Amino acid sequence: MDKFVDINADMNVSAASTFTGAVTASSTLTVAGNVDIADTIYHTGDSNTKIRFPAADTIAFNTSGLERLRITSDGQISGSAVSTGSFGQLIIGNGGDIELIQDQRIYFEADKGTYIETDSTDRLRMVVGGNQMLLLDEDEDRVNIGYGNKLGVGLGNHTTPGKELEVAGDISGPGTGSFGLVE
Repeated sequence: MDKFVDINADMNVSAASTFTGAVTASSTLTVAGNVDIADTIYHTGDSNTKIRFPAADTIAFNTSGLERLRITSDGQISGSAVSTGSFGQLIIGNGGDIELIQDQRIYFEADKGTYIETDSTDRLRMVVGGNQMLLLDEDEDRVNIGYGNKLGVGLGNHTTPGKELEVAGDISGPGTGSFGLVE
């Protein structure tokens, strides 16, 4: 015969207690001190959605059985499998960095036509509407700006250059040179 205690009123335990097996609270559980958890907090009826503590000073969040977000002891935030939804807003403070490992993109539109990209050849690209607008290439010491062979310097925010190079203001520099047609 199983031995158990069935309490249908409040129970106050004022000393350390050890329970083996499952303990079920069918209403609110209030703890005045700490709750120690070895690894996982599960969502009732949805065991693949959980908050985990997979290593010392590390917290992870799982949905649909996959780890979606992890915060490590050194403050690094990593996420995976978030492509099906919105990651929301990520705020980095106190001089923190966002590091893009090679061959990564940050997208600014749902159709993924506007992004900043890094790659394994030490290049940084900015693409707007599917068109490369800026390329910084350390290996080849080059900078490409613009699309359609037009570059505006010092123009208003919404001004499209009328020529291949349009500069608002003076141009100066050392040495000599020659120019083609200057209008």
